[in-house]
Amino acid sequence: MKYTTENLRKRIAVSAGRAKADVVIKNGTIIDVFNGETFTGDVAIVDGVIAGIGDYEGETELCFP
Repeated sequence: MKYTTENLRKRIAVSAGRAKADVVIKNGTIIDVFNGETFTGDVAIVDGVIAGIGDYEGETELCFP
């Protein structure tokens, strides 16, 4: 994927919570590979790239129990 100023701005806006992601995977189990801890959270995806992990809204949301 080619990085342009426009798509980087979009990813930053989503990461900061100022814009909706293209897709959000809700309530997933996330593994922190640095300390081995797991937690529940959302994964925000923009243009096929992970833009953030935390609490996000998206145009399409995939929810897990």
